[in-house]
This record gives sequence, C-alpha cells and structure tokens, in this order.
Amino acid sequence: MLLKENHSLRLRQIEDEALYQATNHLLKLASSPEGSGNDSLLTSELKYLHEKKTAVMLQKIPQIVNDELRQGNIKSKKAIFTIGMAHLYESLRP
Repeated sequence: MLLKENHSLRLRQIEDEALYQATNHLLKLASSPEGSGNDSLLTSELKYLHEKKTAVMLQKIPQIVNDELRQGNIKSKKAIFTIGMAHLYESLRP
C-alpha cells in the first residue's frame, strides 16, 4: 500500500479468490466453539490452503507480466511482486 500511495505503480491482485475464501472460512471455524474439537485437523487444512494459495500466486506471475506487456501497460519485462506476511514462510522455505 505504501508503494501505491507514493509511486505511480500499476497494481494487480493475483490471489485466488476461492482459496482466499476457503482459508477465511476455516479461520472463522477454528475460532468458533464448533471448531474447537478439531484443532489438529483445522491446523493441517489451514497450512495446506496457505501453501496452495502461495503456490498458485507464484505460478500466476509470469502470465500476468506477459499479459500486462502485451496490453502495453508496462514497457519492460520487469515487475515487482509483493506478498503478504501470511505467505512469506511458504515463499522462502526450501
């Protein structure tokens, strides 16, 4: 958000909406009384969804950069990919 506010950058959200919604649903379930008995199952599923969301985002980057180039929105094959802290661990993990 700081980059957008201080520089004329073109931004595009690439997170998969369905995975985002599924993760939010599980987070709400985990914090509810109904989910309290399934902690290890919910934790495992949340970890899987976070990893999948990150993988899908990383796979989308080249195509999005190519699309933006083809449409004339960017002039060189350079782009900045920013990632939320929730995805950082999956992105840097070996």
